[in-house]
Amino acid sequence: MSMTSINLFALLAVIFSAIYGCNHVIKDQRLSNAISKIILLIGSYIFIAYADIRFAIVLFIITFSTWFFASKTKWNFMGVLLPILALAYFKYANFFIESFAKIFSIDHKFLEIMLPIGMSFYTFSAISYVIDIRRKKITPRKFKDIALYLAFFPKIISGPIQRADDFFNQSDRYRKIGYDTFSCGIQIFVFGLFKKIVLADRLSVFVNQVYDTPAAFSSSTLLLAVFAYSLQIYLDFSGYSDMAIGIAKILGFNLPRNFNLPYLSHNVTEFWKRWHITLSSWLLDYLYISFGGNRKGKKRTYLNLIATMTIGGLWHGANYTYIVWGLIHGFG
Repeated sequence: MSMTSINLFALLAVIFSAIYGCNHVIKDQRLSNAISKIILLIGSYIFIAYADIRFAIVLFIITFSTWFFASKTKWNFMGVLLPILALAYFKYANFFIESFAKIFSIDHKFLEIMLPIGMSFYTFSAISYVIDIRRKKITPRKFKDIALYLAFFPKIISGPIQRADDFFNQSDRYRKIGYDTFSCGIQIFVFGLFKKIVLADRLSVFVNQVYDTPAAFSSSTLLLAVFAYSLQIYLDFSGYSDMAIGIAKILGFNLPRNFNLPYLSHNVTEFWKRWHITLSSWLLDYLYISFGGNRKGKKRTYLNLIATMTIGGLWHGANYTYIVWGLIHGFG
């Protein structure tokens, strides 16, 4: 169920109508909010299970382990380790098998593994939740609260990566949805849809043709295709982020901004404060600072930056090109 499918619009209409009716029928705001969260949780799991019921099962297991270990002081680390191991298996198992086989020149077979939708995003959310509890920034929550936080369907496919305290602060309070939330959210959604469908997808026609047969085109056309591809990936990704923000706004939630004109940046550091902002801040708070940040001298600072960006590159995809891409940005 993509962000542009009729099925998504139908699901959103049902969820919006159910919560809207709940807000107007039930006068007790606490009860109304509790039921609204249950509606959102059920709707989110329907969204995931529509792709494959096994994806919903994987998410449930990750949610349970996050809830169970987060409050266990001695076993808190398991709440971080298990999501990492799960992501490593589903996303990187074939990459590691192929790499190992090439090093030792042995035959290998790829595993038939499907990456559950949104796993890269909800894994990071689960890890940040556990670490925030360990750092005493938040207190452990009930299972249903964590389940909604990880499964909330507007952000599960392409982000933004929302922090647990921000999400819980919004989900705990009464949200009266209606014309105001719908009109604001639909404008943001349509703007994102325009960037994705009208701009990014049209650019991809030109880009794909040139990239598929580069020898058939002049150097100036190749250069133009490179610039067009840069615009395409920005408009595509930021378009999806805007659509997610718009849908969440319709349902009374505010997701964080994810892009801020990144190609106007003066350097790499500024670029990563403008591009995929929620990922950049996540890497800063949960990797770079955990590695020691800039507290242990200039050489260690540089090493921490390179390590953080390399891991960030690998997060984008299971391929050596992503590792090299991360290294380049780390050195930059």
